[in-house]
Amino acid sequence: MPFFPPAVRAERPISPHNRPWRRNICRLLLCLVCLLLALPGQPGTDWGDFETETGVLPSDEAAEIRARIRAEIAADRAREDEERRVAQAEAERISVARAARPLGERLVEIRCLTCHDARQIEGTTLGRPGWTITVVRMEWLNGARLEPGDRAAIIAHLAARHPERNRWEWTVLIMGLVAMAVFALGAWFWKRGRWAVKHGR
Repeated sequence: MPFFPPAVRAERPISPHNRPWRRNICRLLLCLVCLLLALPGQPGTDWGDFETETGVLPSDEAAEIRARIRAEIAADRAREDEERRVAQAEAERISVARAARPLGERLVEIRCLTCHDARQIEGTTLGRPGWTITVVRMEWLNGARLEPGDRAAIIAHLAARHPERNRWEWTVLIMGLVAMAVFALGAWFWKRGRWAVKHGR
């Protein structure tokens, strides 16, 4: 485009055939035409490469493919059935093994191991008196929920692990009860004697 001074360019009338958007559209159409003309002439371009095969497979080959797919589906189903059967057998074995354990052991696992660690229970060496006091304390003070009959089974199972503690704990318990009885009786006599002295008897 020739250069015109600002004054001359302002005075020059704009032709209806000399508009910028028309020139851009013409350039774009020219580029598209060149592109379309250049595509078929590129070496190595074969439009057949982009076409899909629409032929029908032979009947024997199609039957072989269907048979192979059916065999794979049957193998997958058989494998799933086998895995399900093994899992069910394992669950039944675990259930039978748990049911074969003593009642006390199952009750300890259900009632006690929800709050206490198994190592803590195994490390506690108590006899029947000690476990009786512990279980009663857990039930009355700590809110342990036991069904009727659970307490005796749990105490019997826990006390059977250390039977040598029973005699010693019974001895200590009896001696403590005798000492408390003697103390209570002495306190009663002492109070009675003070009352007699106070009232002159």
